[in-house]
Amino acid sequence: MNKLSPKNLSKILLFSILQIPFCLFLGIGILPNLVLLVGFFRAKQNKKQNILLSSIKFYKYYVYIVCSLTILISVSWTLLVKFQYWSPYVFGYVIGSSLMIFLFFATSLMLLEFLFKRPLLEQK
Repeated sequence: MNKLSPKNLSKILLFSILQIPFCLFLGIGILPNLVLLVGFFRAKQNKKQNILLSSIKFYKYYVYIVCSLTILISVSWTLLVKFQYWSPYVFGYVIGSSLMIFLFFATSLMLLEFLFKRPLLEQK
């Protein structure tokens, strides 16, 4: 892996800054970001992109699993605890909360793709 261009370096820096809410507020982003960091430095050290691609793949699978579990917990909490009896707002609440959770995690994956993976793979 060669030196990064200033444009790609700024994209990676922006990705790092945008990952702070995932780490601080949710606490779920600490492990995958550490794996990305270790994969980045190991790929730089060994000059192999396979290590970096493996860490990106781990990040994606981690986000898929956490997103699925979060939606499952949200839906089950809504149906079993919040609305124990039938209400016309149940499905709107379930769909709305699930959609917001999905969009949050989809944004994380888009940031990974466009601000981290592509700039690193462009500079072969």
